[in-house]
Formats: sequence, structure tokens, C-alpha cells
Amino acid sequence: MTNLEWALKYAGRGWHVFPCNIDKTPKTVNGLHDATIDQAQIRCWWEKWPSASIGCACGAMSGIWVLDIDLPDGPGVLQSLQEKHGRLPDTLMQKTGGGGVQYLWKWNGRQIRNSANKVGRNIDVRGEGGYVILPPSPHPSGGQYEWSVKSQMIEAPEWLAELVMNANTKTQAMNRASTSSYGQAALAGEIMKIAQAGEGSRNDTLNAAAYSLGQLVAGGEIDQAEVESALMGAAMGRGLTMKEARATIKSGIDAGMKEPRHGNKSVESVETVETVETVENPPFQLNQLNPVENQLKTQLKSVELTYDALKEWILLDNRRFTLQDVYRDFNLRDLNEKKTVSTYLGRLIKQKLIEREGTQRGVFNCTSREKASSIINIYNTKTQKWEEEVSYLDIYCPLGLDGLVGLFPGNIVIVAGESNVGKTALLLDWAVHNLKSSKPFTSKSSGRYGEVNYFCSEMGGTELTMRARAFGYPPAAWEGFRAYERSEDFHQVIDPDGLNFIDFLEIHDEFYKVGAKIRAIHETLDKGLCIIALQKKTGKDMGRGGEMSLEKPRLYISLSEAVKGAVSVAKIIKAKNFKTSWNPNGMQIDFKIEGRGSRISELTEWRYLTQTEREIQNRKYEVELGQKKPEEFKFMLKDGTEVVLRTRDVEAWMKAFSHINVEKELLRISQNSFMKPWMSDNWFYQLSGYLSKKDREAKGER
Repeated sequence: MTNLEWALKYAGRGWHVFPCNIDKTPKTVNGLHDATIDQAQIRCWWEKWPSASIGCACGAMSGIWVLDIDLPDGPGVLQSLQEKHGRLPDTLMQKTGGGGVQYLWKWNGRQIRNSANKVGRNIDVRGEGGYVILPPSPHPSGGQYEWSVKSQMIEAPEWLAELVMNANTKTQAMNRASTSSYGQAALAGEIMKIAQAGEGSRNDTLNAAAYSLGQLVAGGEIDQAEVESALMGAAMGRGLTMKEARATIKSGIDAGMKEPRHGNKSVESVETVETVETVENPPFQLNQLNPVENQLKTQLKSVELTYDALKEWILLDNRRFTLQDVYRDFNLRDLNEKKTVSTYLGRLIKQKLIEREGTQRGVFNCTSREKASSIINIYNTKTQKWEEEVSYLDIYCPLGLDGLVGLFPGNIVIVAGESNVGKTALLLDWAVHNLKSSKPFTSKSSGRYGEVNYFCSEMGGTELTMRARAFGYPPAAWEGFRAYERSEDFHQVIDPDGLNFIDFLEIHDEFYKVGAKIRAIHETLDKGLCIIALQKKTGKDMGRGGEMSLEKPRLYISLSEAVKGAVSVAKIIKAKNFKTSWNPNGMQIDFKIEGRGSRISELTEWRYLTQTEREIQNRKYEVELGQKKPEEFKFMLKDGTEVVLRTRDVEAWMKAFSHINVEKELLRISQNSFMKPWMSDNWFYQLSGYLSKKDREAKGER
């Protein structure tokens, strides 16, 4: 069954579902709040994201709550609880793919909310306001969620329900706890470290800060909610995305809370009764702190919210927002900072970028000037017939993208790639094969443009000439190629009606500006196109600026290395206008760059791959290229004989059975054979037959 079929099946049970990424984050704007049992909406989602994980809202909505047992300590803690209270009855259970298990319990009408490590170490609760991922979704570890006990879902025993309710009560009490003077000074110090961290050490510094402060949370020195809010604001101020910052903060705090730490008890704690939501009275004033804390707080205030940062935050997705959203996301607690926000919002209202929502106080909507800037006539009887097919630009795109995705005048394309993965090779190929002057020399050329503009932020004339010469075309083929050295303010120099390439858009800090720079280019374009290269981190899909870079492009391609220096992967992150009957978002193609960056050789077709399938394919490339050798495996036969499988046989099976992880299967069989031998002297053929069967099953054959 496909993920769509499973999602529909769950919805049929009354479970409200929604699509998620492999890292468990929602794909939809409102995430959990978009969860539904509407089958038309579910079909629409999974037709757009066929491989999306299946998120399920917990609580009264779906009638379930979940007890999540994680490694390494969760199973042992649960065993101790069962020895004390009694064995848990059989209910619906799933394996998470990361080695943990989840018990699904029938909703009992109580207010069961989310908690982490409150029932016990590595035991979490998912209730009202939470969600879980359901089978057969992939797990970030490379495993897969799967049902382990398919019993009917029942209500949890009374002792467990009471334990969970008490955990919720303790959590609420902890969230109301006051912050000591020592804890506040420690928080300010950690925020300063994050503010001063270099680009390459931001995430590590954030993790260390979260760990240290997590110890103080467990020691009762500081409020957990305050820590999370402060760290999130500091992290976003240093250019980390909300998603990656949230994951790092949670991991660090959870780890730190396992080792409680207390401060200097001679320092009196500062008691506060105001909540984070109180606008009029900040939680503390500078004169309440001792001189050391005062200095730290003064330094901390130098990391301030700017008008541009707030504007970009709002324009990211034309969001509806409240004052509390701003305070939380930018970690604003001081009264003067909140007054500054009011000033900025007033300017944005005057510019008609935002407006107040009715009579509701502190609620705003983004008006988005683009919505009403001009009237779009969808049908002009003088120039077209209603039945005519949409006419895309006749433009060549590398890697066969022009067969999948259509581009219109005024569009922006983003190519985000790691260093040395082939961004420049792709852009040069794209540029030269759209020149009229190159048409006599290559069959690839569409010959649409008399000139293309190529803006380089790194290459000088000598290097660019060498790269162009490697294509093997005569100078006449490059006649309309106009290259310029440029590193900023591209919107001032691009041709609004021409074909433009930016290699690449450099941003070294304040990554929220990426969205603003792309938007400025978009507003300059008229009938032209602009292909923009961005740098991105290894392992990330999006380039510098994260989601800020995703707003305007109609096509977004992510480039990564499958095998360092040898094989690259292009993945479609966003394609708004696809020519195919299927949705190509999420599809991948493998290729290699040859001839000093002049030749792009496609190794596969465009296809969807799970994370596990990607890892299997990468491993096969490494073996084929001689970078790694297949493992040798030993097996114990029934008669006590130990045999060894030859490396060349493993390599042959990896090629023959391409739909499974051959080495993983052989390792499992090898381990089992020593515990319970089952193979005879025909062991080689038994192994081959078993792998063949697994490969057919993976292909959907019997």
C-alpha cells in the first residue's frame, strides 16, 4: 500500500492526519492544525507529496493518546513502572524505526497533554496539542515505522493515566516556577556566546548553551519556557532557521535536564509574577540585577530586533500574526523592545504592508501589495482561445528539467548547492545552450536568446574563460554571453526582459536578507528570467536563508554530493508549474560533472527515493568507484561449518538486487546464523534465493 492509501485508511478510522517531512516536521503551513479526515484534502496532499510521512493529531480530535518509549533508558524505566504497578495490557503498538516503541491508547476524556521525561527518563506523552508519525512512514534514522502489536486500541490502565496526569501537573508547576538571579545571569551569558559565535560554530554553541541551561532548568534555577524562548530568538538572530534551532534546543535541554545543576544559593532569586504574555510589565528591570548581571544584560540588549528583520519575518509567508508571536519568536521581554515593535508595526501599517484584523487588539494581517497591484485578465479573446494549452517559455534546462517543469516570463529559479557540487557547471550549461549563437554547434541549444547576462561573485575573467573553453565550442558559440563581476545589488543590473544568471548570491550573515534580495530581483523582472545560485550546508535541502529563499522561486533545485568528488544529486524542492501528469516535487536525478565542468552526464532518470533508498544507492556508487569494498560476511551452517562469502559475490548481488540493502540483509542473516543455524551445504544458493525474494517484494512483485 502507498502512503496515500494508508493515510486514507487512518482517516477512515477517524484519525485526523496531515503530511510531514522525514524529520517529522509538518509540510503544511499550519501543521497539526491542518489535520483532517477529509479524503479529498488528503488525496490532494499526497498527490503533491507522494512520499510524505503520515502525521496523526493526538487528543480528543482523533480519540487517541500515545506513550512514547525511547532509547536508551525508556524500556528499563517502563519495566520498573510495570513491576511496581502491574503489566500494561495489550493495545495498539508501533515501532518507531529508531528502536523505540509507542503505545496507542484510547482517549479517556481526561486532559492528557504533551510531556517529555516527566513520567520517566526517555518516556514522552503525546496528547492534546501533539502528534505522532504513523506507519509506513520513514524514520530519520533510516528505519521505518511499523505496527508491532495490532491489538484493538483500549483505554490505558488507571495507574498509567494517573501517572500521566500527575506529570502534566508537574510540568505546569515547573513552567510557573520563578527564575533565580543566578539563572538569569547564566541565561544572559549563554545568549552572548550565541550572539558572538561564528557561522561555522553557531549550532554547536546553541547546543552547548541549551545543555547548560537545561541543567539549571532541572535544578530549579530557571524557567524552561523562558530558556526556550530566549535561545530561539538568539538562534534566529544568528541566521539559523526556526526548524533547525528548535531541534537543537530541544535536544540540548533534554540532555541537560538529566544532570540537574544548582547555582550559588547565596544569591537571592528574583521573584516575578508577570507572565511572558504581559506587555506592560517586563519580567525584570536592569536595576534588579547585580553589577555582573547588569553588564551581561546590557551586552545582551545589543542584539536587537531590526525593522528589516521584522519585515522579512512577516513577509516570509504573508502571515497572520499577533504581538505575542513577535515577542516569542524574537525573544522580546523588555518594555522598551516591545515599544520598538509597536513603532515598527506602525510604519508597516502606514506602508500598507500590514493591517489590523478587525477590532481584535494585537492581531495583524499581511496585506501583500502584490495581491492588488494589477488586474490579471485570464482570457483575452483577441489573442487566445480558451481551449489553447498554456504556452511555456521555449527554454533549454539542464538534466531534462525542461521536460518536467514549465517556466513563464518573470520567473525566478534557485539552484542551491554545497561547495564543489556543480552549481557553476549547471549554470554555464544552462546559459550557453540558450544562446542563439550556440545553436549551430550543439543539438542541446534552444537558441532563444541573443544575449545572456552572467554575474560572477567569485570567478575572474581568466577562470571563466578556461571554464567556457572546456565546452569545446568555438568562440562564436559564446558571442552573446555577457559576463560581469558582481557580488551584490543584482536587482540594479539584471536585464528585466532577458535571461540572467547569478553565480552566486552571497550572504555571510543576517540570512533573513536572502528573501529580501530575491524579492527585489523578482520585482525588477518583467519578461525575463533569473537563475540564482545559493550556497547550502551539507545535508540540508535549502540554501542560505532557509525558508526565506523559498518564497519567490517557481523552481527550486537542491544539489548535493552522493559520492564526494564523483557523483552529484539534483532534487526538486519546489516546482509550481509542472508539465507532467504527476507532481515532480521531491524527485531526484543522479549525475556527474566531467570535462572540467563542461559536461553533465546523467546517471539515472528522475525518480522518487526514500532516505534508505538514497543511502543504498550511494553505497553502490562507492563500491563501483572503488572507494569502498563490500563487506565480507561469515555464516554458520547447520552442521557447524563456518563459511565466508566472497567480496565479489556481495558486489554482484548488490548490482543484481538493486531494490534492497544487500549488505544489511546479509549482516542480519549472518548474526542469526550463529544463534540458530539453518543453512545447509547449499548455503550460497539459499542466500541468493532469499535475496531474490526480498528484491521482488521490494519491487511489489510476488
